[in-house]
Amino acid sequence: MGSLDPVDELVQSVTLHIPLPVLFHGYALPFVLLYSVWLYGWVVVYGVEYYEAGLICLAGIATLQILVCLCCHWSVHVQSFLTCREVSPEPNLIITD
Repeated sequence: MGSLDPVDELVQSVTLHIPLPVLFHGYALPFVLLYSVWLYGWVVVYGVEYYEAGLICLAGIATLQILVCLCCHWSVHVQSFLTCREVSPEPNLIITD
């Protein structure tokens, strides 16, 4: 059996990934920054007297974060894009059955 023979008809390609720390996941770090920037803008720049508008924007950010997390559960490609980093295999690595 050659090294380029397909393993399964459903598998078209295989890539190697290493997981990132949870803080650097695409569903965590951008939203931590987004929440921080919005809370700073809401409290310091606009003032808390715009209470309803501030909560509506926070709900919008939270809804966006929930949708991103759900996309990670629905698609392996999205999950690997947001939680892993692709690595190239070592050139001397020999894979056998």
